[in-house]
Amino acid sequence: MGRRHAPPLPDDPHALPDVPVEIAPAYRARIAGPIDARTLRFVSRVLRRCQADGYPTLILDLDTPGGDALAALEISQRIEEAPIPHKIAFVRGKALSAGAILALSCDRIVMQEGSMIGDCLVMVPGPGPGGMVEAEEKHVAPVAARMRALAARHGVPEALAEGMVRKEREVFEILHPERHPGLDRFASDADFARAGIDPAAVEKRLLVPRGEVVTLHAREALRVGLAEATAPDFAAACRAIGLDPKDAEELPPLWAESVVAWITDPWVSLILLAIGMMAMYTEITQPGFGIGGCVALACFGTWFVGHQLGAYAQYWEAAIFVVGLALILLEVFVIPGFGVAGAAGAILMIGALALGSTPAGGSAGEVARAAGAPLGRVLGAFLLSFALFAGMMADFPRAAPVFRESMMAWLLD
Repeated sequence: MGRRHAPPLPDDPHALPDVPVEIAPAYRARIAGPIDARTLRFVSRVLRRCQADGYPTLILDLDTPGGDALAALEISQRIEEAPIPHKIAFVRGKALSAGAILALSCDRIVMQEGSMIGDCLVMVPGPGPGGMVEAEEKHVAPVAARMRALAARHGVPEALAEGMVRKEREVFEILHPERHPGLDRFASDADFARAGIDPAAVEKRLLVPRGEVVTLHAREALRVGLAEATAPDFAAACRAIGLDPKDAEELPPLWAESVVAWITDPWVSLILLAIGMMAMYTEITQPGFGIGGCVALACFGTWFVGHQLGAYAQYWEAAIFVVGLALILLEVFVIPGFGVAGAAGAILMIGALALGSTPAGGSAGEVARAAGAPLGRVLGAFLLSFALFAGMMADFPRAAPVFRESMMAWLLD
């Protein structure tokens, strides 16, 4: 059952009509891979489309290792505020880290057999394994509070939800919760302290030791009440919630969203920058404006447009890049040698590209920490482009003697 025509969506969700309370029909939105600003735009559009078309059910099909916590918190808020009667998470493979936040933001959770959920330890860029370190308390507290609030709202054990974020907690299963009115079936050491109950006086079983975060497989999540059902596939998951699979229509990303996702892929981004820089080297060493300049403009223009649409680059970063390029051109064609102007231009270009690869938003410190990996990719692109350029000089001296001589003269200067 497809729509032949989709009317334009208003920006204000409150301008959209109310949706009915039946469970069918439903929209299905797949969220795979890292969660970032692109996911925020996609989910926002899906929520508005669901309401505009009068679909009472939205199913988030999750298979994600996590991603940007700030983007996940914003997505969670929008899911919670959307006036859609049935918001259901189907965990296909994994809903870890930021994916767990999205799953708990839904009213109901159904998990595919063998899938897992949890491990929402907040990480930030730093000198650790994989370039990440555990975040400070000021970053952890909002996520932990959000997880606990979502658990309370949707009837999920709060201690388990908070235990996904805080590894300093011990999480217990209370064997006889009816004897302890101040405790839920699952409680952490902090819950004992809040309730004023001596842990030694309570029969309990250690579920998650201190130093570990809560991560549950599908059967465990079902047993503890985090998931309401498990299913072998999506069709069975639909039937588990009382929905005919034929009534679930997939709402895929728009072609523009797919193109932006492709451009902002780290490897594609690196290749675009490397080709653009190599073309820029070529153009600088040749008189006039030719193919090299056109290729460089196309590569850098594509890079900046894609990253701007993907909520990474901003206009001022593109302006800094242009200023840096202008300084380099000034150094090459006006000022003899390679001095302050050229060095400043290179620094501005590299900085603009690194910041343009970093998700917009957040404090200056968060942006600075997040810019570490993009800066490495930009420097890698510079080195790759220079190596390709040098290799082209060495391999094709007869085909391009003027090109080779001019490049050698430029390097000697």
